Parts: sequence; structure tokens; C-alpha cells
Amino acid sequence: MICLAVAPTRIGSFDFLIPFLLELKEKKKNLKPVILFFDNKIFLELKKNIVLFEIIKTNFIYFNFSFISYLPFKKILKLIFLLPFGIYLFFKKKNIVMVRVSIVSFTEKFLTYCNSFNGKTYTYISNNTYNDLFNRYFDKKGKALKKHKDNVSLLKNHISGDGFLINSKKGIKFFTAKGYKNFKIVGFPHLYNSFQKFIKKNTERLINEELKINLKDYKNIETILVNKFWGRWSSKNSQWFYKRLDLLLDNLSKEKKKLILIRTYPIFYENLNNFIKKKNLKNIHITYAHPSSLSFISKKVYAIAQSSVFINCLSFQVPYIEISNINKYQRKMYPKGSLYSNYKIYIADNLAKLKTLILKKKLLYISKKEFINRIGHQNLKLRKDNIS
Repeated sequence: MICLAVAPTRIGSFDFLIPFLLELKEKKKNLKPVILFFDNKIFLELKKNIVLFEIIKTNFIYFNFSFISYLPFKKILKLIFLLPFGIYLFFKKKNIVMVRVSIVSFTEKFLTYCNSFNGKTYTYISNNTYNDLFNRYFDKKGKALKKHKDNVSLLKNHISGDGFLINSKKGIKFFTAKGYKNFKIVGFPHLYNSFQKFIKKNTERLINEELKINLKDYKNIETILVNKFWGRWSSKNSQWFYKRLDLLLDNLSKEKKKLILIRTYPIFYENLNNFIKKKNLKNIHITYAHPSSLSFISKKVYAIAQSSVFINCLSFQVPYIEISNINKYQRKMYPKGSLYSNYKIYIADNLAKLKTLILKKKLLYISKKEFINRIGHQNLKLRKDNIS
């Protein structure tokens, strides 16, 4: 029995897919997750993510067919490579196929058809608090708002398979307005026991291997997450970003035996590397480790700026400081200054407040029980009305 996943074309979707498959494997002992890659750029990007790729290597089977895209007759070659999987799905019972968002491509349609006789196919999307995003993109009647550089994309024909997997019932209003249907609530995979156990057991080893350091040599570890929407949502330029990063590094590096870890989306690594080199600070490292792992080992997490990555951090009960300045229009929707203010995060909307939070040695964090309640998390259940 297999769970066959077509690798998503967006790297952020692996944050849902891989922890979900890990939990599914733990609950269904006879199931083996298999991932098919057809995009080498995505494969190499995921490979850098030392935590998620370690889960794949040690728990799943994967095939990288991305070389097909460089060859002639690639559609025929793809069919040849897909054929054994299609035959297996056709004859074997109770298999599962996983597809991101909607069943659209030839690969997805072929595997779904072969699996439709004896198995189930589920579509899914990335982790997020989509209930908050309804206010950002829709009016009260569910009509899409027309906004400059921040519009929502609507799905005209959502092919959900046997169910569209979402995190919480709180997001149904948003997904319905976007055009999705056939919802099945499975919770937030970052909060599943199997993923949490993996992070706690393997984080120190993986980061030590990646950075060639020993985390035990440091008395304190703090993380800076550079989120990809600091320009799009916060409407800020590079000067705004580097001014805040400079303040963070100058203040955090004063403490001896403190390790500063920076994790950024792949948007401007070269410029960021040059900036850090000029600072000439030895205790700073750029890492590809998963935010969940970084949260687990850190006393504080600083995020520039707003991002659903906060879910990872609060899942591991770490104080989360969001560095962001939103505009007047956004402030009307979110008077406290953030999409995620309901989850007891710290909001640094000016440099003075940021410096105060940096210097404050002890910050409170939301308890896991309260966080689970507020976010609407439900552990994965295997039953007829959920996942078979």
C-alpha cells in the first residue's frame, strides 16, 4: 500500500505535505509514502532544507524524473515512467494519491484516473490561518477586493478529488470565496506528534552537520527569519529591511557565546551574504534548517516581516517577535498591527520597540494548548468521513 505524492511546484507546500505524510505513515503502519519529482529546481531547493529532506530520506521513497524535461519526446518519456505507478494503483487497493491544490496536469490526471478504481485521491494546500486572509482579500459578501499589487487569485474549476485537505474549519469561509470545495479538515501537520518528535530528536545533529559547528558550545541561540513578503505586504524597500537587520545583529551579537541563525527565503542571498560579511561577526550563520527546528533550539525568534511561518514557531512554544510596519489601510483591518495578533505574538512596528524586545531577557509565549485552541487544530483522524 502506497501514498503517492506528485511533488508540488511551490516549495512552501512541502511544509504541509511532508509532515502530513510522516503522520499518515505512523498511523498506517503498512503504508509507504512515495514522492515523484519532475522539477529539478524544486528538488534541489528542497534538498537544501536539511530537516524536511532528512524525513524523506529516512521515511519515504522518492524518484527524481526531472531529467525528462531536458530530453526530446518528454511527454512520451513521462508516460513511460508513470506507467508502472499507474498499473500498481490500478490493481492494488486502498492506495492514496496526493496532489497540490487541484488535479490539472497530465501527470495528476493520469495517476488519479488509475487510482480511482481502488484508491483515494486528495488535494491539499500550504499551512496558513486562512480565516485571517478573508478580511485581507474579500468584502463581507465574499467578493474579491481589487487592490494594488496584492490581489487574490480565484480558482474557476477546482478538481478536489476525494477531498480537499485543509487545516481548520476556520478557513472554510476563505476557501469557499476562492472557489475551493469538498473540504476535509486534517489540522496543522507541524503540530502532529510524529513531526514534533522528529524535530526534537534530530535538530541538533542536522544543524551541526550543516553548519559544521557544535550547538552545545553556545549558551544562547536566537533566530532571525527573513520572510518573503516583507516587501509585498509591509510595502517596504531594501533599506527598511537592512536597517532592521542591522539593529538586530548589532544588539544580539553583544552577548558572548550567543549564536545567531538567519534563515531566509531564496530571494537575495548574495546581497545578504555580502551584508553579513561586512559586519565581520563570527557567531552568525545562514541556515536552511526548517523554522520548526530553529524555533525548538532558540530562546527567541525574530521575523522580518509577516508570514504564516509563525505557525511553526508557536508550535514549538517560542517567543515570536514580528518586525513589521503596515500601512493605514491594513491597520484598519488589523488595528494591533498584524494578521496574527490574536496568537500572542510580539509586534515591533518601530525601532525603539524592537530594541526593547531584543534587550528583554524573558518573553512570554503562548502555551501549546491555547495555541491549538485558537488556531483550530485537530489531529489527523483516519475514518470514513475524513481520511480513509
